[in-house]
Amino acid sequence: MAQTLEDCVGPKTRKKIEKLKSKVGDCLVREAGEWLYQVNTKVNEQFVVNLRERTCSCRRWMLTGLPCPHACAAIQSSSETVESFIPTCYSMETFRQVYAGGIYPLHGPDMWPKTPHPDIVPPDLRRLPGRPKGSRMK
Repeated sequence: MAQTLEDCVGPKTRKKIEKLKSKVGDCLVREAGEWLYQVNTKVNEQFVVNLRERTCSCRRWMLTGLPCPHACAAIQSSSETVESFIPTCYSMETFRQVYAGGIYPLHGPDMWPKTPHPDIVPPDLRRLPGRPKGSRMK
């Protein structure tokens, strides 16, 4: 399937980008310097977007790696493409490399080799403090 896809990013990433781009209309962008933008939203929120460092004051861009709607608005106002600001881990080439090899099945636990170490078991349940719940008389 990956060979038939001709996009620069993976299919799920493309869907996320399109969803982010749809929210750009709610943003008013002002250039504050070279690569620095102030983005205001309709609900009177204000964010600072730095395209050089790939940061936004909402911190979503730093957490996910994908530009937030504020960053998308700033990127579009700078006449760049959003795809150029997406990390290589979301690229189609990485997608192809990850799924290039096969995923081989494993034998079940009955066929695993036995070791001289004891089996790992969950800890014993202990009674928690407090009054135990009794059955209610109906």
